[in-house]
Amino acid sequence: MCWLCFTQSEVTQGTRTREAGRRMRLRGKVAAITGAGKGIGRAAAELFAREGAGIALLEMDETSGREAEEA
Repeated sequence: MCWLCFTQSEVTQGTRTREAGRRMRLRGKVAAITGAGKGIGRAAAELFAREGAGIALLEMDETSGREAEEA
């Protein structure tokens, strides 16, 4: 199992969270997303990160997990 974890500061400093005029409704929260390498899990992880959450990506396929980490 591939466990990729981000701290809150790593997420909020990323460019994905700095969209102009965007509210960060999940700032200060942490989410563990299963199946984060593709499909709905990946979409949820990207959305939560944009909204300011710290993310733990959980994925059985290491390649997909690494690709999600880089997205």
